[in-house]
Amino acid sequence: MDTVRLTGLELACIVGLRPAERRRRQRIRLSIELGLDLSRAAESCRIVHTVDYSVVADEVSHLLRFREYRLIETATEEIAAMLLGTHPLVAAVTVTLEKPEALRGRALHGAVTIERKRREPVVKQHGFGREEILLETSEATLSLFHVDPGKTPSPLAERGERRLGWLVGGQLGAEHALHEPSAFGRVLGETNHTGEEASLFVCALKAT
Repeated sequence: MDTVRLTGLELACIVGLRPAERRRRQRIRLSIELGLDLSRAAESCRIVHTVDYSVVADEVSHLLRFREYRLIETATEEIAAMLLGTHPLVAAVTVTLEKPEALRGRALHGAVTIERKRREPVVKQHGFGREEILLETSEATLSLFHVDPGKTPSPLAERGERRLGWLVGGQLGAEHALHEPSAFGRVLGETNHTGEEASLFVCALKAT
């Protein structure tokens, strides 16, 4: 299996159990390996036949800045599930998350590495299409919603959850940028006028 790799992606987010960690963002560092077949992309010279690592970096940044994790184990699990859901060419994901400030003065960092492979998701049917549940934790549910032609995902807009989401494939209503969270609210009220399904990634926080 071939690999697309991002090494040393740095950003700031809420992650940790201690009171100080719950109040301020801290710097973390991520390395991600995506396992997929790159031979078609090499022959076609088209980005659609591989994974755009710039998009991957943006998606991971959106998720981590939205969430407020207690454990880096949860963060890595959600990152892996999200990437496997939003990038159908990817067969396996390895995620390493480092906290440089976790053991300041004693070690370079505390870190977790996980490896996950694609598996069959739990599927729920809705009036506008279907939902693939990518991961469910005690804090959040990560899903991929598929909107059928002629349908509108408006029931999603009626839910009371705090959510992050973006369009990952197809088109809903007017032309919207893929992988752009700022357009999420507008997308939910628009209809799929194309002949193919549209897909939305959604991270919904559970009430605490």
